[in-house]
Amino acid sequence: MAIISFIQPTKKFKPKDALFFLPFVIDLLTKLRFVLIHRSGDLTPEYLDEAYFSSGWYKTLFLVFSSCLLAASVFGLRRHQKRIKELSSNVQRIDLKWLYYLLSAMPLLMLTSYIFNFSNMDWLINLADLVQVGVLFYMGYHTILQKEIFPYTIAELNDIEKIIEIRNVPAHPQLTEAQVKETKEKILTFLQYHKPYLENDLTLPKLATRLGYKSHYLSYFLNNHLNKNFYSLINEFRVEESKNILRDTSKSHLNMLGVAFESGFNSKTAFNTTFRRITGVTPSEYRKNHMD
Repeated sequence: MAIISFIQPTKKFKPKDALFFLPFVIDLLTKLRFVLIHRSGDLTPEYLDEAYFSSGWYKTLFLVFSSCLLAASVFGLRRHQKRIKELSSNVQRIDLKWLYYLLSAMPLLMLTSYIFNFSNMDWLINLADLVQVGVLFYMGYHTILQKEIFPYTIAELNDIEKIIEIRNVPAHPQLTEAQVKETKEKILTFLQYHKPYLENDLTLPKLATRLGYKSHYLSYFLNNHLNKNFYSLINEFRVEESKNILRDTSKSHLNMLGVAFESGFNSKTAFNTTFRRITGVTPSEYRKNHMD
C-alpha cells in the first residue's frame, strides 16, 4: 500500500484494500495466542507439536503471499521509473531506486530468514530478526527523506493520471501534416528561444501550461510525433547547452558541477550519465577535445 501511495497520485484507500493486511493480522493473532498460553502455563508437548507443524505451514503460505506482493511491487516500480520520464526532466530524487534495490534484494533476505527460523540455533534466529529491524530502519530513513513525487494541483494530478494510467489515455483526433508541423515548430521554437530546460525543476505540466496545452496532449504529441518522451527531449536540449558552455573559453573556469547546473541538470552524476549516453564521451573529454 505504501508503494501504491507513492506511484499512484490519485489512488484512494478503499475497504477492500484492507485485505492486504489480513495475513499480518493472522500472524499477530497466532503469536498473541501463543504468548497468552505460555503465560498461563498450559504449554503441553501436544500443543507444541501442533504449533510447530502449523507454524511451518503458515510460514510457507506467508512466504508465497509475500513473494506475490514483492513481484507486484517490483513490477509497479519498474513501470513507475519509465512513466516518471513522461513528467519530469530530472528523475534522480523521484524514481524510487532505493526502494527498487531494496525489493530486489528481498527474495534473498526472505529466503535466508525462512531458513534461519527453522534452525535450532538461537543466534541465527536472532540474526534474522536483526536484519529485519535493519530493513525497517532503512525504509523509514529513506521514506522520511523521499521528495514528493507528484507536487501538483488536483487538476494537474487528474490530467497526469491520464498519462500514468495508459488505459485512461483519451483517443486524440488524427492530426493533419500541417497541424503536426505547426505544433512541432511551436514546441521546438519555444524551447530554443525561452530555454525553460535551464530550470532544473521543469516538469511536463509546467511546460504544457506555458505552451497552452493539456499535459496529456503534450505527452501524446512528444511520443507520437517527436518519438521521444519529455525526459529525453529536455535533456537533449540540456546537453546541447552544456556543449556550448564546454566550448566557451570564457566559461573555462566552471568545473563539471558548475556546467551541470548552468545547463539545467540538478546533479553531476545525472549530467555525466546523460551527456555520455547522448554524445558517447564524457563532458571532460568533450571539453579537452574542443579546447586543444
